[in-house]
Amino acid sequence: YSLEHGNDVFQIRPRPQSATTETLVIEQPILELLISKFAGPDPATVGEELNYTIVVSNETEGLLTGVEVVDVLPPGLVFVSAETTQGTVTEVAGTVTALIGDLDPGQSEIITITVIPTAPGIVTNTATATSNQTPPVSSTIETTVNALPPAFLTIEKLAEPNLVTLGNEVIFQVTVCNMGETAATNVVAVDTLPGGVEVTGIQVSEGTFTQIGPTIIASFGVIAPGTCAMITIEAITAVTGTLTNTAVVTADNVEDSETATASITVLQPLAISKQASSNPVLVGSLLQYTISVANLGELPLTNVIVRDVIPPTVEFVSVQSEGDTCSVSGQTVTCLLGTLEGQQEQTIIITVIPLLEGVVTNTATAQADNTPPVTATITTLVVRPLECISVSKLFDWVVTRSDFIVEESIPENCRAFVEQAIAGGRQVLVSCNAVPATGECSITVVKRLPLPIIGSQAAIVLTTCSAEVTITLTDSGTGETCTFTLLVKNNEKVSLCLPLPLDESNITSQIFDIHCAARITDSLTIELQLDWCLELVVKFTIPLMVEATFCQPRALIPIPESCSISVPMQCPTLFPFV
Repeated sequence: YSLEHGNDVFQIRPRPQSATTETLVIEQPILELLISKFAGPDPATVGEELNYTIVVSNETEGLLTGVEVVDVLPPGLVFVSAETTQGTVTEVAGTVTALIGDLDPGQSEIITITVIPTAPGIVTNTATATSNQTPPVSSTIETTVNALPPAFLTIEKLAEPNLVTLGNEVIFQVTVCNMGETAATNVVAVDTLPGGVEVTGIQVSEGTFTQIGPTIIASFGVIAPGTCAMITIEAITAVTGTLTNTAVVTADNVEDSETATASITVLQPLAISKQASSNPVLVGSLLQYTISVANLGELPLTNVIVRDVIPPTVEFVSVQSEGDTCSVSGQTVTCLLGTLEGQQEQTIIITVIPLLEGVVTNTATAQADNTPPVTATITTLVVRPLECISVSKLFDWVVTRSDFIVEESIPENCRAFVEQAIAGGRQVLVSCNAVPATGECSITVVKRLPLPIIGSQAAIVLTTCSAEVTITLTDSGTGETCTFTLLVKNNEKVSLCLPLPLDESNITSQIFDIHCAARITDSLTIELQLDWCLELVVKFTIPLMVEATFCQPRALIPIPESCSISVPMQCPTLFPFV
């Protein structure tokens, strides 16, 4: 039978009767509330979600009422959310309370708590379950929390254009990219502009920026993995030279800062160059200085002035410029060019006569209202007159003899002539006359290599020569003749001296003696035997200059208009750099 006492129920079972005694055994039913706890992922990562799963079960044979689960979150965890499969769940100041209510025998319910770890280490978390019928039970779990992997930032800086003239615009662009697997937090790029640029505009692709003097600070905030952020700075160049700009990027979860540098070259917009018509130049001859003045920029240059002080060792002759803007005072030439528009260029030509032998140095200076002055200097060598002569240098002379046989066809008309004579039982007499073909033999250098006797500057050349052979066929019975001409070629390799830089153009080759003999073959063709002598000459004409001590060719030679003739070459043509 059963015995109830309050909320307790006791089962009373009788023992079998014995002859001696009788005992009553009272058994109390098993009343147990179970709780278990799981965490995932394990290990967890700082800044990423960690889920706790709590399972509470009624393993008794009776109803459990007032079931409640309490989980006090330890420091280092930030509560995100919680839910339960029965009842309600709330969170207050880091304590999560789930009111489950009644649990039937064998019934289980699940509470899920989502948190975010804020620091690496071992996190210990305990959940406690209670009911009206059972004492409290707890479940504790330890989870490893790994530190957040550092972000991997790259920074790139561009300056466009990297070659710019004074006063023109340049654009600096800084690109910061997160190449890691973790978001980079509190990303800040600092770009300190060099002196000599004036900022006209700033743009950022995301976040905000501030400017303190030449320093621009871009706060990008968070840059997700695989994304980039940019800052674009527009500026005007104010000084010339090479300007270097450096940008630095930092983030909370990046150990070291990253740096990128870009440079631009700022050119002077006013440019000047100077050239001489001849260098060296002869004493007493005309010498022209050509001065080019240009505005390389886009903005106008005003009040442009060019001055050239002529050295005392030369005599001024004339000056030419666009618009006749030049004047001469003593040895100083001054040209008032006015305004040079962007990309505009003007030319000045000053003609002088060198008076003394030696080195003449001449400098021209250009200036404008809104740019520093620039100069151009040229040095010219003044020499005494020289005379030109030439010497033909013979390097090698080779004579060779060629003896060869060729077989050629007889033209149709002469072949019929031969066949008719043979058919009549008469002989056909053959005679020949050979002469070299018009022009020289062609030459091709086959190989350069050292050869005995000739030496290290030897070469093997291939000669191709031609001869015109006139064949006369005579009928011995009638005395009639038939004549035709053959062009015969022959190739031959010859060794000779050919020092570099000489080549085929320095070799002449020709046939100077030739003999021939001919006969008619049984197949009615002409068998021709040629024997010729070949001459090869290697030579080079060397021009020389000697100091002149006698009358020079006149600068102006009168030639009648009806006479068509070329002026002989003079020293400046043959020796332009001496």
